[in-house]
Amino acid sequence: GEALELLSETSMQPGSGGTRQKFRACLDGVEGWITTKGSQGKVYVKTAKKHYVCLQACPLHAGLGVESPVLKVLMPGEAFQAFEEPKEINGGERRITYNVRAVSDSSDGWVVSAAGEVIPWVSTYKVLKATALTKSLAANEAAELVQVVRVLDASELLDLTGPPVTDSTSGQIRARCVAKLDGVVGWATVRDGQLLQLRPATAQELQEEQNVQQESAAPSTPPLNNSKGKGSGKASPKGRGKASTQVKEEQEEQQAGWDWRGAKRGSAGGGGQWSNAKRYRSGW
Repeated sequence: GEALELLSETSMQPGSGGTRQKFRACLDGVEGWITTKGSQGKVYVKTAKKHYVCLQACPLHAGLGVESPVLKVLMPGEAFQAFEEPKEINGGERRITYNVRAVSDSSDGWVVSAAGEVIPWVSTYKVLKATALTKSLAANEAAELVQVVRVLDASELLDLTGPPVTDSTSGQIRARCVAKLDGVVGWATVRDGQLLQLRPATAQELQEEQNVQQESAAPSTPPLNNSKGKGSGKASPKGRGKASTQVKEEQEEQQAGWDWRGAKRGSAGGGGQWSNAKRYRSGW
């Protein structure tokens, strides 16, 4: 009565007679050739219409509805017998089966959940309610002194340095983390009993955090204008020297009581050129 999976419709007829085909044993996955029909016409293997083979992990429920308890999870290659024809269920909730290992004690098993009940783990967590960030793992003041670094505000983001662990003094699930706001390091409670205080950040929250970091890293002032054209405000070294010298002379002469008069047109040499500016002392 062992269940076999036919791997190929191709059959072989050895010289001694009979028919042989290739199968896979559903019990242990061993593959090989089996005599389905002997040389005298005896049938050794026959098709079972109500037997099925699992192609992937599938939960076996106690009732017709998917909400009924899960009795076990059928593994790929495992065979089972059906008592009736398959039925379609309308309006049933879609559930997903995960093969998991617990981080706390390395236990293996299967988790069946609806959509959204299980999400991928990420190292960035969001604070759901204000909670204390402590210096050490222990959160039970009766066991040892608890030193609070600061209080984490709701909606803050934290980077976990490792997976959450169980605090033996309080039974809380806690994790060592770094606050993104100010880089403070400490221990925070992920779950206290049935109360969840931290949860993994969603993809949207991670994207928003990345956008904030990019905006803060952008330059706050525009680059200097290195244009050499008119109005750039950049004077040549020679021009700066003349301007500073002229201002200095004017200041010195004003302090000495001198006034500038305008340049006088002279006839030096009869050329009608501009003569040098002449200085006059007031009152002369």
